[in-house]
Amino acid sequence: MESTKEIPSFTGGQAGKKFEEVTLQRLKKIEDRGEGCFGRYGVQFAVTGRNADGTATGHVMQSLPDFEGVLSPSGRHVIWDNKVTSQASFDLSPYRMSTKGKKRRQFEHMMRRSVSGSICGFMIHWNERATKTKTENAITYWLPIHASMRLWREFDCGELKTLRRDHCAAHGYEVEWNKYERERKYRPDLLGVLKLIDCL
Repeated sequence: MESTKEIPSFTGGQAGKKFEEVTLQRLKKIEDRGEGCFGRYGVQFAVTGRNADGTATGHVMQSLPDFEGVLSPSGRHVIWDNKVTSQASFDLSPYRMSTKGKKRRQFEHMMRRSVSGSICGFMIHWNERATKTKTENAITYWLPIHASMRLWREFDCGELKTLRRDHCAAHGYEVEWNKYERERKYRPDLLGVLKLIDCL
């Protein structure tokens, strides 16, 4: 596989969706090669009653993480959420129980599953960022989520409020961008990171 340091930035209102599309394209390649089976988590709907015609009434539940799947040949379950940011830090308040954050269900789900052996985490894409003194290149990290990690214990007790690049570098894994075989586009090599974690 050919690799490059020229990693794209995803900006604008559709930044997250664009990063998800690139991720899905690579996930399809992984499945085509028989190295795993991955897809989006579906939207969940809570039924609270019935209309006169028998159709269900209810509400869409707080979403689960973006993706889940299984690694081959180990059969290890994997769950993660894709994130894109152009800021110097990534706000964690939406994942906090104490603030009733709108994404707390995603984090709780991954934390519970990680204790049972699932590989869980954030795949965070940091866009290129220029300041007055330096330019930070675009980079992607896999940041594990597990109850045993000091980082998440600090988050749980309110000491950690945001994530920075240096948190990802210290506690996570850099995700290389490369090509599979005859691919024309560079995409994040999520499989390489997951195989590494699966062997730990």
